[in-house]
Amino acid sequence: CSRDWSSDVCSSDLREPLLGTIEIDVVRLDDDLPAKPDFLKIDVEGSDLQALVGAERTLSARPLMNLELHNFLFESRLDTVRRIFERLAPLRYRYAVIPRIEDGIVDLGTAVDVERMAAWDNPHVLCVPE
Repeated sequence: CSRDWSSDVCSSDLREPLLGTIEIDVVRLDDDLPAKPDFLKIDVEGSDLQALVGAERTLSARPLMNLELHNFLFESRLDTVRRIFERLAPLRYRYAVIPRIEDGIVDLGTAVDVERMAAWDNPHVLCVPE
């Protein structure tokens, strides 16, 4: 499957030591979700940016969103986190984050310090429309 998600559907081989090879179909969120969802939970194990790219129409409805970032899986943490929040910026969200499971919620307001966000391995970001 191409990393730019230019096609609507792609097949990907997933190699699981106990199960062998599993083929899965990948679809864009815009092709699989109702026009205006109220809530969106994105937990895609490192394909966070690709999921957002495939959800342009869905995100334009500005749903309440829980975005679980897998920074530890990104080739370039800072670049990927920056690109994620550049994509979200025009949507006018207010952000709160749980940096680590043992941490409380941190209110970030409307601006995200991407360097700080990229430093956390697996932050959970709540995106609330303003």
